[in-house]
Amino acid sequence: MNCFLDNLNQYHQWTFDDQIPRSKIHYELSMNDNTSIMIIPDFDLEVDLGKYECSTTNIYGTTMRFINIDRDMLKLD
Repeated sequence: MNCFLDNLNQYHQWTFDDQIPRSKIHYELSMNDNTSIMIIPDFDLEVDLGKYECSTTNIYGTTMRFINIDRDMLKLD
């Protein structure tokens, strides 16, 4: 999942189901130019379905974008 930042100095935060991801082993976070990237290498249907959100904050305010990953989105039965 990607989150574009207008400015590298912006504060940004990823959340999963409104919580900061606890495991740095389970999620890989990186930056590439002005893009924050979250990778879930071993996506687990038992624990990884839900709402992923990236928020960015600067002096003008906060912007949030989210994606809700569910079984329908993945076309699973």
